[in-house]
Order: sequence, then structure tokens, then C-alpha cells
Amino acid sequence: MSDRRGWTGARLVAVLAAVACAIAGMTALAQADSGQPVLGIVVSSDQHAAGAAIQWDRVAATGARVAVIEATDGGRYRNPWFSPDFSGARTAGLVRGSFAVGRPATPIVSSATQQANYYLNRLPADGICHWDLVFTSGPEPRDSSAAAIAACGLLELARQLPVGDALRAPYERAAAGMVRTLAADYADTSGTPGAGLLKHAVYHKPNGVGVDEACIWGDYFYLEALVRLTRTWRPYW
Repeated sequence: MSDRRGWTGARLVAVLAAVACAIAGMTALAQADSGQPVLGIVVSSDQHAAGAAIQWDRVAATGARVAVIEATDGGRYRNPWFSPDFSGARTAGLVRGSFAVGRPATPIVSSATQQANYYLNRLPADGICHWDLVFTSGPEPRDSSAAAIAACGLLELARQLPVGDALRAPYERAAAGMVRTLAADYADTSGTPGAGLLKHAVYHKPNGVGVDEACIWGDYFYLEALVRLTRTWRPYW
């Protein structure tokens, strides 16, 4: 277990992203109390001063309804308080989320190419990933939303590489192939009101939620990938 690192900008960004993702889990609560703020807490091992446990019943008594708990930081650090905090928050009746702090290798492009190569080497023949990269063939559901996101990531990574880099063209070809397959085999052309742009996305396979459906993030990144492939892309985030 490596030394603990402080609350850097990267960790703050990760926490904010985790809180944003937790919004999905808070939807039911927000609907139950329309117009009312949903209170919550974000914790890591830093909140365990002198090794003291968090009194989750007291946290709930303050009106908090959500807890987002750090699981890992970098490639080696594991929050030793994650399990008791995750369990304690549940016992106290809080909606739970977790986050992991990523620390890319230096330079970042080197780390990104390693991850891109791993991803590409885990794909089925048509280039559209399964809901989990542990599956490379067979009947497990595909995830069109993940494929759309990956296509954008590959195009951005290619843009960051030198023009003569040997990986630039393969990444561009792989991304373009994914988008062609999405357009040909995964696009919803029914014209049904309220239908998404892409079929066959997966939200949470283990819980059977949002399996083989359209999802808003898949539609967004599908459109972004199309724009990236047809004109000059100017990132806005």
C-alpha cells in the first residue's frame, strides 16, 4: 500500500465527477421531494482523524441522504475505511456512491495509448464492445454507449499524437469503423417519438437496469463522434 497523497486538483476533479455520477442514484429521492435539495457527504480516509470511525447514524440525523465514499487513489492505495464506511452508510439508510482517484502515468499520452491498446484488443469482430471487457465474444450484451465514448476518446488521442506517430492512423481507423458500425447496426431508425439515437446500450447489467436500451450519454457521444469525423472539433470541456 503506497503513501497517501493529499487533496490535489486531480483528486478534487475526481470527487466532483463522482458526485455528478451519483446524481443518477439520487433520481428517485429527487422525485420524491420535488424542488428540495438532496444533501450528502463525500468522505475518504482523511475524514477518519486519529483512526476514529464515522458515526453514520449521526450523519443521517443531520439530514444527509447520500454518501459518496473514496475507494482507491492511484494504482496502489486502497482506502482501508471503504468497506466499513460503505456498510455503515447503508445501515444508516443513505444512498451510496463511490469514487476512485485516477493518477495517469507521465506522460499522460503514454498511459492513454496503453489503455487504448488494451481496449482495442478486447473487442469483438465488429468493434462494438460488450458491457464488460472481460467478454470478447459470446451472447453477452453489447454496449453501444461505451463504443461511442471510446470512439471519441480514440479520435482525441489520435489528435494529441504527432502526425507521424505509428498509432495515429490505426486509432483513427478504429474509431471510424466503430462509428460506421453504430450507424449501420445500432442506430434507431424507427422514428418513434422519444426513441434514442442508438439502441443496445447498457447501464447496469448486474442489476438488470437499462440493459439493451438507449441512453442519453450514448446518444451524446455518438453525435460528438460524428462531428469529430466530419469537421474540425473544438473541445469545449
